[in-house]
Amino acid sequence: MKPRLVRLDPRSTGIVSQIDELMSSERDVCSDSGAPRVRYLLCATPRCGSNLLSIALQQTGIAGVPHEYLNPRLMWGWVRRTGCGVPFDVVDYLDSIEAVRTTPNGVFGLKAHFYHLPLIWGRDRAGMLDFLGRFDHLILLDRGDKLAQAVSLYRAQVTQIWTSDDQRYLSAGDPRLTQKVPLRPDLIATALRSIAVGEAGWASLFASSGKSVARFQYETFSSDVESSVGQLLDILGLSASTNGPQPELRKQGSTEDELLSGFRRYLGLQSLPKA
Repeated sequence: MKPRLVRLDPRSTGIVSQIDELMSSERDVCSDSGAPRVRYLLCATPRCGSNLLSIALQQTGIAGVPHEYLNPRLMWGWVRRTGCGVPFDVVDYLDSIEAVRTTPNGVFGLKAHFYHLPLIWGRDRAGMLDFLGRFDHLILLDRGDKLAQAVSLYRAQVTQIWTSDDQRYLSAGDPRLTQKVPLRPDLIATALRSIAVGEAGWASLFASSGKSVARFQYETFSSDVESSVGQLLDILGLSASTNGPQPELRKQGSTEDELLSGFRRYLGLQSLPKA
């Protein structure tokens, strides 16, 4: 993979206390194996349940610590942890992450949304393909109900609350906890387009890479996380025994979601209420 200097946007902060905890040495795992013997990439689009699955994999204790290490917010967490300064070389950064986040059995995992890649490699498609070539297994995570995914993405963009775990790091009076999100079909449509662009981007890279890709869909794995984790461990050549605790994250939306119902009505996909 070609070296690439990363210049981080200083506005990419997120909930600093949460990110610093996520990137802290307390989240490191001991590894005596040197370089990972197995690397896997969770290829996602926003709001497809990737946090749920990545945390479940982490809790097995044998599948690495697959977080969004290419997310600029997490990169800033690494800068604060190490004092390495910016810009920094993405290859050196990934090597450093692997050194502390590879489980003792030699497994390293990373989760990425497609839009993370152009933030680092720009239009350098060869650089993106080199990055994919770093991994032994590619796992595509997607969601069947694209409208629900778009509504969920729009809500998260407005509130900047991305998982149920985020709420633990907010003060009781934080306005985001009670913020009412207005129905904006135009912005939901923009979110839907960004999901479609991300999925198309992954599909194009997969086709060029020639690598096989395993697919896991949100509607299936969210209903039976343990079984899906077992299947994923099997793909990675690991024991399918998952004795770790179930993830504490919970779904943030439902089929009764008012914004989703409103957007469906806007699209004419369900009957309008009688006057």
